Amino acid sequence: MALKFYQHFQASIKAISFDLDDTLYSNDVVIHQAEQLQFEFLCGEVPIIIDAGIQPWLKAKWHAIKANPELKHDVTLWRKAAIQHGLSYLKLEKIKEKQLVEQAFDVFYNARSNFSIDSKTHQVLQRLKEKFPIVAVTNGNADIDRLGLSQYFVGYYRAGANGNRMKPFPDMLKMVSRHLDIPSESILHVGDNIGSDLKSAQNASCSSFWYNPAKKAMSIGASLPNAEYSDLDDLLQLL
Repeated sequence: MALKFYQHFQASIKAISFDLDDTLYSNDVVIHQAEQLQFEFLCGEVPIIIDAGIQPWLKAKWHAIKANPELKHDVTLWRKAAIQHGLSYLKLEKIKEKQLVEQAFDVFYNARSNFSIDSKTHQVLQRLKEKFPIVAVTNGNADIDRLGLSQYFVGYYRAGANGNRMKPFPDMLKMVSRHLDIPSESILHVGDNIGSDLKSAQNASCSSFWYNPAKKAMSIGASLPNAEYSDLDDLLQLL
């Protein structure tokens, strides 16, 4: 569909901020595969965990965040804490446990960025880049160099880095405004998540576009975007 507008921009758009996961590419399957590879690595190192299966390791993420809610602001630290939680029951030597945490995380991290970006995404970003400075603003930790996306961005802002809290907190978008020396009102944030992306844009006084490929109904009380779209090509209407 074409851009479906709900409200006018506050000011002329001078920069675009993109969420990454599930906005520029689908993320769920990739994460599931990465978690499976992480588990298989740990099985090779400590075979005693094989019989219990992967479920305790998936649950470890929630045990870790319950113990330290601030981990939600940095998914890298959260992932490592979850691995450490799972290993803590095995009574390994501390040096071995620490080593396995880092090795298992590396397996996960390498796998979570081991996929190809659709050619249309490259084409659209290239065209937008010719008119606007573009940045990435994410709660995740994707390796944009490995994904071939860094060439389009003048900045990469990740929750947890530089003390930035996760979206919907406005920290990263406010930092974008400072770094680009562009008023928040002239920054357009694009993302798929109503609760994090749209709310973060609202909290930072930025404009926002909602990526809605499934054409879901907007929930009552949601932060109203300036527009929604269902296909990346729709953003070329900004040119």
